[in-house]
Amino acid sequence: MLKWVQLTGKVAVTLMMAITALFIFSLLLSPISPDLGPLPLTVAQNAAFVLAAYVSWRYMERRPFTDMGLDPSRWIRPFLHGSTLGLVLIGGLFLLLWLTPWLEVTGLRPAGLITPGLYSALLFLIVAFGEEVFTRGYMQTLLSRSLGSYRGIFTTAILFSALHLQNPSSTLLPMVNLFLAGVLLGVARHVSGGLWLPIGIHFTWNWSQDMLSLPVSGLRISRDSLLTAVETGPNWITGGAFGLEGGAAVIPVLLLGTGWLLYRWRSTQNTSGFSDSH
Repeated sequence: MLKWVQLTGKVAVTLMMAITALFIFSLLLSPISPDLGPLPLTVAQNAAFVLAAYVSWRYMERRPFTDMGLDPSRWIRPFLHGSTLGLVLIGGLFLLLWLTPWLEVTGLRPAGLITPGLYSALLFLIVAFGEEVFTRGYMQTLLSRSLGSYRGIFTTAILFSALHLQNPSSTLLPMVNLFLAGVLLGVARHVSGGLWLPIGIHFTWNWSQDMLSLPVSGLRISRDSLLTAVETGPNWITGGAFGLEGGAAVIPVLLLGTGWLLYRWRSTQNTSGFSDSH
C-alpha cells in the first residue's frame, strides 16, 4: 500500500511541476512572433516536460539524467532504426489505404520537403524528445522498477493516451489507439534499453503524417506538405479529423510494430543493432 502511495505521489508531483512549468514557459514565449506558428508553444510544452522529468529524477530518485535512457554517446543507430520503423509503419498504412477508395492523393509538391518539411521536422523532433523523456524516460522507468516491466509499460501507455484527451476531435477510438501507440513506444524503450529508439519512432510517425497532409492527433501543422491527401472513407476506419491515429486501420499497424520489436528482441536476446547499449 505504501509503495502505491509513494508512486502516486511522485507521479502527481511531476505532473504538477510540468503544468506549472508549461504555464510559466508559455507566458515567456507568448510574445514571440506569431509567424512561427505552433513552434513557441511546442517548445514551452516540451521544455516543461523535460524540466519536470529532470527535477523529479534528479532530486526524488537521486539518479543521473542518463539513467532514464539518454546515453549521449550511443544514440545514432537506435535513433535511425526508430526513425526508419516510424516511416515504414505510417508509409505502409498510407499506401494500403491509397489502394482502397478511402484515401485519395490529389497533389504533389516536392518543395514541401524544404521549408515546410524542415519546420515540421524540427517541431516534431521537439515533441518526440519532450514526450518520450517525460513518459518513457521518467514515468515508465519509475513505474517499471516498482511494478515490473510490462505493468510499467501499460500504466505509462494509459498516461500517454490521457495526455492527448484535450486534442481536437478526441473520442474513445483515438484514445484506445494512442494507448496502443504508447505500448509500442514503451516496448521500444524496454527492448532497446534507452530512449533513442522510441524517440526515432515517435518523430517520424508524426512527421510523415504531416508531410502526407494528414492531421496528427487532431492537429494540422503544415499548409504546404509534400502530398495533398483526402480521406474519403468512414471516419472510424481512416480516422477523419483526428488523422490516421483515430481510425481502426491503424490498429493492425501498431500491433505489427509492437510484435516485430518483441520478436527481434527475443530472437537476438537484446544483442541486435537497435540496442542503445551497443
